[in-house]
Amino acid sequence: RLIKPQTAILKNYSYSLNKPKGPWEIIALHDLKIDKRYKANFLNKTNILEFPINWNNKSFSKLWLYNLHYFDNLHSKDADPDVNLRLLNDWIKQNPFPDGNGWEPYPISIRLVNVIKYWLNGNCLEKTIFDNLYTQANYLFNNLEQHILANHYLTNLKAILFAGIIFQKDDWTSFATKELLKEIDEQLNNDYMNYELSP
Repeated sequence: RLIKPQTAILKNYSYSLNKPKGPWEIIALHDLKIDKRYKANFLNKTNILEFPINWNNKSFSKLWLYNLHYFDNLHSKDADPDVNLRLLNDWIKQNPFPDGNGWEPYPISIRLVNVIKYWLNGNCLEKTIFDNLYTQANYLFNNLEQHILANHYLTNLKAILFAGIIFQKDDWTSFATKELLKEIDEQLNNDYMNYELSP
């Protein structure tokens, strides 16, 4: 069963799924990351993907694998919707909770926002994808990277805010809002440079 981007109740979980009111602008944010042949290009390095092994292939760098798990391809120019949906479903089947690079808090954070935005862009997603997203968000909420802080914790909080709104989880939303306000203030110096001294 496909879930259209509108209010829908998920029977197997104690939450409801809701699309916020108002327009959502569709913007292609990246050049194509993964094509129909599963040729993937991240960090100027190209690999032909073979699943399930390549989700956690130790011959690839950790950062390259992180990029694979981000699902930035959902917002790439000329991305194939069939490839996107197939990759999402493959990820769920081949990355069981909580093993592998994809279940680390930082890639969860980026993937959550990417998939939610993809749905808000008008793409239909299966209920199993939302069930899995909820599991990811719940795991992230209990494993925030407060020990790392910086862009990791900020990205965690952004994802929890997105998930809290979509899944109507008030405790996630209120926590993320309160912490984001503190983190944004902390991340900027008086000259508005990031406190890590990057622009």
